[in-house]
Amino acid sequence: MNYLYKLVKFFIRYNLKENVLEWAGLFRFLGHDSREFAIAEWTNLLKKSIHPDIIRSFFRILVDEKKIIIKNGIVNIQDEQQLQRDFEVVHSIINLLSDLSIESHSKLLWSVPQGYQIPKKIADQFDHLNSWIQQLIQNTNDRLIFFAPYYSEAGLRHFSLSLRTLISVKKEVKIDWILGEVHNEENEKAINFLNQTFDPQRINIYLPKNLNERDLVIHAKVLISDNERGYMGSANFSKGALISQFELGVTLSKSQVESLIKLIDYWIQSDFLVKLP
Repeated sequence: MNYLYKLVKFFIRYNLKENVLEWAGLFRFLGHDSREFAIAEWTNLLKKSIHPDIIRSFFRILVDEKKIIIKNGIVNIQDEQQLQRDFEVVHSIINLLSDLSIESHSKLLWSVPQGYQIPKKIADQFDHLNSWIQQLIQNTNDRLIFFAPYYSEAGLRHFSLSLRTLISVKKEVKIDWILGEVHNEENEKAINFLNQTFDPQRINIYLPKNLNERDLVIHAKVLISDNERGYMGSANFSKGALISQFELGVTLSKSQVESLIKLIDYWIQSDFLVKLP
């Protein structure tokens, strides 16, 4: 695979399209005099928190292509001018792809019961919902919105490691949980788990107002990350839906995500959805 294509794929995959020139500038700034700097210096200058695994993947691409050498946490740039040209090309390609909307063509998402055999030619047309959601959580930088009528404690435990890591690494991230009703045993357990597991300053739990009058009945299942990516499908956020049931979903484009966020925020601001104390 072409080195520049790997970089393009990396920045798109991890929702870092807007950061290409910023990262290039850090190489230029830190390596201007000696062409050497510590990875920790580079990381500390980032405008937003990035998961360490993502940073390691980025530097690995450059090491494999011999653009840099890393020894004991110190980066040595082999050709700073060429590296800057590479970043400029990557930035241009990403802008072109965005204009053509090429990146929006993605596979359907599914969850298939364990042991259920489906021909490879068919299976290759789908991405696994569970893995996709885990990656979406990891790549969130600002706001994560779970929207579904029903949750289960087991389902939330399934994501808890990824969510706790996200909150620990990215101090500015907040998570909104929107449920269909509270007078449901599974939802009650899920709410208790959230309150016991996460800092109340980092999460918000919302329910429809006037449940008895059924002003707003939630049936949709949606997951939104920042203002960029999302999922809509049949699966509630329960362990069964993610592992032992057949579920289908689709990824959402940036414009679709923006529309859904406007709708959800309107419901919150208009008190159709009220925050649990």
